[in-house]
Amino acid sequence: MADPRPHVDVDGMALSLGDGTGVVVVYVTPASYGRSIFAWPCRDKGKRHDLNATVSKRTIDGHVVYAAIFTGVPRGDYHLMSPWGGQACRVTVESAAVTEVDWRVPSPAADAVRPEPPSGAWAPALTHRKIGRNEQRS
Repeated sequence: MADPRPHVDVDGMALSLGDGTGVVVVYVTPASYGRSIFAWPCRDKGKRHDLNATVSKRTIDGHVVYAAIFTGVPRGDYHLMSPWGGQACRVTVESAAVTEVDWRVPSPAADAVRPEPPSGAWAPALTHRKIGRNEQRS
């Protein structure tokens, strides 16, 4: 019997999207290959780095990209951080949707909020957009 849950295919990796969970894809530069990106719920102010994903080389729509993919993330607001690159932003994960964050090229985003850093300065927060399970990438 086929799995009725929606999924997105990224380079042969099925990203299951369920009721109450979503996926976050963070695009980065090739220099970030093999490094980790961390995420934690915004409601957990004292807790850091609940989730992490390693940057891998992937093929999406015939193009090679470098991305960290968080799968099965419970719906809610999260802080994302790359401690090695000084990048951080806030994203909202929606049920049965893919949220994409592009850290390849800096650009201001009114809806991206920087988390409070433990120390030091941060680069500007960068853009994110959401792709629902039935939408096509442009």
